[in-house]
Amino acid sequence: MRKDRFYNAVIRAAKGVFAAQDLQFTLTGVDNVPTGGAVVVANHTGYLDFTYVGIPFWEHSRRLVRFMAKAEVWNNPIAGFIMRQMRHIPVDRIDTEASYDTAVRYLKDGELVGVFPEGTVSRSLEIKKLRTGAVRMAKDAGVPIVPVLLIGSQRVLPKWGKKNLGRSHTPIDIEVLPPWTVPADMDVADATAHLRGMMSDALTAMWGRYAEAHGPLPQGAEWVPARFGGGALTLEEAQKLDDDIVAERRRVRHLRDDLEALADTVAATLSSMSAASKELVVAGADKTAAQAAATASTARGLLESLADDAASGAKEGAAKLSAAGGRLKALAAQIPASVPPQALDALNQLIAEAKQIRDRLPARVGSRVAQLPQAVVSDIDGTIYYERVVTDAVRDTFTELRDLGVEVFLATGRAPEELEKVLVQLPFRPIVVSANGALVIDTSLLPEGTPLTEDTAEHTIIMDASFAADTVAGVRDAINAARVAGGGTPLAQMTSHEHTAAGQVVKFTIEADAPATDIADILNEHLQAMDVAARASFSAAYGYAEIMPRGVTKATALDWLFISRGIDPQRVIAFGDMRNDVEMLDLVGTGVAMGRGDAELISRAQWVTGPVDRDGVPEFLAPIIARARERRAGGVDAAGAGATGPTDTP
Repeated sequence: MRKDRFYNAVIRAAKGVFAAQDLQFTLTGVDNVPTGGAVVVANHTGYLDFTYVGIPFWEHSRRLVRFMAKAEVWNNPIAGFIMRQMRHIPVDRIDTEASYDTAVRYLKDGELVGVFPEGTVSRSLEIKKLRTGAVRMAKDAGVPIVPVLLIGSQRVLPKWGKKNLGRSHTPIDIEVLPPWTVPADMDVADATAHLRGMMSDALTAMWGRYAEAHGPLPQGAEWVPARFGGGALTLEEAQKLDDDIVAERRRVRHLRDDLEALADTVAATLSSMSAASKELVVAGADKTAAQAAATASTARGLLESLADDAASGAKEGAAKLSAAGGRLKALAAQIPASVPPQALDALNQLIAEAKQIRDRLPARVGSRVAQLPQAVVSDIDGTIYYERVVTDAVRDTFTELRDLGVEVFLATGRAPEELEKVLVQLPFRPIVVSANGALVIDTSLLPEGTPLTEDTAEHTIIMDASFAADTVAGVRDAINAARVAGGGTPLAQMTSHEHTAAGQVVKFTIEADAPATDIADILNEHLQAMDVAARASFSAAYGYAEIMPRGVTKATALDWLFISRGIDPQRVIAFGDMRNDVEMLDLVGTGVAMGRGDAELISRAQWVTGPVDRDGVPEFLAPIIARARERRAGGVDAAGAGATGPTDTP
C-alpha cells in the first residue's frame, strides 16, 4: 500500500473542519472494514458524502478509499490537483469504460474503490435504483462489496435545501455493513437488486435508531424522507427525475456516436469522389449533372446545419457533441459544388442519415405535431412489420392512439390475401388501403374469427379501383416485351404474378434478380410505349416491382377515404419507407420516412424517424401521445372554455 502522505494530510485537515463544525459522528460496523480490495458502495444524500464515507476505514485501520467521481471535477485547477494527488478516479458520464477499467485495476491491487451506485444525489433520501457497475466491478476483480450507509450528510451540504456549514452540532451516523461477495451463479441484474434490498432494509432500521438517538424526526423537514413525514420527494417522484437524467445521457451518447458514424460516411464518400470520377461530370447529361450538384448542395447544407445544432439543449456532454459536430462540419465543407452523377446515391444516403439524426434532436422532437392527429396511416413492410413480426411497441402505440380517438389505417402494396399474417398480430381489425390503392378494405366487416383471404376479401371492399380487363391484357403484353428487351440480363427472366380480389386483378408482382429500380424502369418504359393504363413502382429495394392501374396510388385511395370519413389530410401523420409511399407522404400534413428507407423518399419527406428494427413508428409518436395524455390529465379539452393549448380532440 502507498503511504499517500497528501491524502492523509487532507484527511487530517478535514477532521479539523469537522471539529470546528462540531459534527457528531456515530460509527457502527467498523469491524467490517476489510483488509484487501473491496468495492465500497454508499447511499448518496449530500455533496460531502465522499468525505464522510471514508471515515470508518481510516479510523479502523488507516485505509484509504479511492472514489469514483464525475470527470468535470478534474477540470477545476485546484480540485483537479487534489483529486489527482489522492488518486481518485474520474468518471466520464457519457463514456465510462476507461474509469471502469481503472477501478478494476485498483481493486485487483488491493485498493478500496468508493462508488455511489445511485449515480446522483437521492432527492428522496431513499435508496434509488442502483447502477450495475459496482456489482460488475466486484465480479470482474474478484473482491467483495462493502455497503456503507450514512444519515445526516443531507443536513450539512445538501444538493437542494438549506446549507448548514457553520458550527451546527449535526449528528451524522455511519454504518458499515458486512462484506458481501456476489455469488458466481448470480447474474448482475439480480445481484444489483439484492444489493439494493440489503441497503434499503439497513437504511430503514438506521433511521429508527437515528430518531431514537437524536430526537423525533421533524415533520415536513426537507432532510427527512417522505415516508417518515418529511419534506423530501417520494421515491417515485425522485426516480422519475433521475430516469430523465439517465435518458438524456443515453441520448447524448447515441447522438455523439451517430455524428461520428455520419462523419465517417462523409469521409468515405469524399474519398470515393476521385479526380477521375469527377471528370465524368463533363461527359454526363446536363440535367443529371445539375441534379447531382443540387443534391450536393442540399447534403452540404443539411450536414452543416446538423453539426451546428447537435449540442443545442444538451444538459451534459455538450463538449463531446460539439467536437463530433465540428468534425462533421469540416468534412461537409469539403463536398464539392460539382460532383459526378455516380455520387447521387451516396449523397442521397448522406441526406437520409442526416435527416434521421436531425429529427431526434430535442428541438425537433418538441416541435412534432402540436395537435393530436385525426388519423395515423402506416405502411406495413419496412415500417411496422419486420422479420414477420409486429412488435409490442407498435401494438401498444396503436392501442393508445385509438384510446385517444385517433383513427389508425394501414396503406400497403400487399394484396388482400397477403394481409392476414399481419392482421392477426394487431389489436384491432383496421381499414386497409391495399394493393397500392387499388382497393380500400374494411377488415372489421368480416365475422369474428374469419380470416382475410382472396375469397373472403369481397366482403370487405369499400372502394374498388382495380384493373379493367383490357388493361390486364395490355400489362401482360408489356411484361413480355420487357423480358425480350432484357436480353441476356436477369430482367429477361422476370416472372409475374397476378393478385385478384372479387374476381378482379388488383396488382401485378414482377420478380427478377435485379434492383427494384431497374425492374420498374424497364416495365414503365414498355407500359408507356404501348400506352397501357398502368405504372410500375416498388416497395422493396431489390428483387421485385409492382404494377398498378395508372393514376392509382396509396394517396388516391387515402384521399377518397379521408373525404368519406371527414378527415382533414393536414391533420394526418403517415409513415412509409419506399418509393410507392412518396405520394402518400406528400398528401398528408406530416409525412414521415423510415430510417434506412428509400433515399429519394427520405430526401422529400418532412421528417425521418428510426428504422423499423428500432420501432421508428412508436419512436416518432411517443412524445405526441405523451403530450396529449398530459393535456387530457390537465383538463385541456377542445370543448373546454378554458382551453389554452392546441386541442387534443380529433
